[in-house]
Amino acid sequence: MDSYMKEVQASFHLPGTHSSPFNFAQHYGWMMAGGLVFAGAILGLLVYYRPRFLEVAWRADAAP
Repeated sequence: MDSYMKEVQASFHLPGTHSSPFNFAQHYGWMMAGGLVFAGAILGLLVYYRPRFLEVAWRADAAP
């Protein structure tokens, strides 16, 4: 991935710098882990509130 980013940066014909603005490779793992934690939290909330939701839906369905 790093070689691809360097190739893309070279194609822009920008002046060289010590730090690459496209060097996000070290953060990809943390972003993926954060996304998994966020998705897990959403799924956890859905599982936690499922019985309450089903009870309210059943009551609303049973009401005349």
